[in-house]
Amino acid sequence: MKTLIVGAGLAGLVCARELQAAGDEVSLIDKGRGYGGRLSSRRREGLSFDHGAPELHLRPEDLAETDVLAEWRPEGGPARLVATPRQNELLKHLGAGLAVEHGARALAVAGRPGEWWVRTDQGERGPAERVVVAVPAPQAVPLLAQAAPQLSERVAQASYAPCWTLLYAPAADAEVPAWERHEPDSGPLSLVIAEQSKPGRGPEPRYVAHATTEWARAHLEDSADEVQAALLAALAEVWGGALPEPRYAAAHRWRYARVAQPLGEPCLNVPER
Repeated sequence: MKTLIVGAGLAGLVCARELQAAGDEVSLIDKGRGYGGRLSSRRREGLSFDHGAPELHLRPEDLAETDVLAEWRPEGGPARLVATPRQNELLKHLGAGLAVEHGARALAVAGRPGEWWVRTDQGERGPAERVVVAVPAPQAVPLLAQAAPQLSERVAQASYAPCWTLLYAPAADAEVPAWERHEPDSGPLSLVIAEQSKPGRGPEPRYVAHATTEWARAHLEDSADEVQAALLAALAEVWGGALPEPRYAAAHRWRYARVAQPLGEPCLNVPER
């Protein structure tokens, strides 16, 4: 069976590997320039930042790619799972051997059961006997509206929480706190990660700070510069004093960071007719 998957994040890639192993001819399209999604990593000033999901909530035995997964024990605490040397390395390994087209933004699914097409900003892709949409629900709703309106309406019942994330790196010789993973009790920040404490990251100090859902909702449409200034001030409070002059700083908005209201089903489908 020929299958076309929209979305080459973790869900889309795991789905593709399972279907390919079962004998399907699988191809994927993704709007990004490379592998990422919520496992994105950013490289700037010779440094890398895991500015998406800070850790993986699965066991090493859940995936065959154990060579890119490592346990991280901040402050000697409970083991947390991360990919090395960056979070998006897991997606690169999962994508090896798959036909993935990056830089193609899906606009709509069209066709009928057994003969599906996907319209993209790079032209039509298909036909395929099956299309899998593996993107956040708010992005899937318009894709499905024409070809599967009832499915689109059902998907629209899921909701997501946003997040603003701050990336901050002081000078290499700056004095930095001893903690490696910190969850503030109050203020705009919910979690601060010392990236250099993760396995395989290198010693240069750099931090990723995640805003609380409430703060992110209230400031969702603020400019990145405004958010960066506000979160740098919040990080200074967590730091316990003035921040060293940044070598690099930026703010990134995730509109669909976490599922707030799930559908309660692992997947939905259009029955074959």
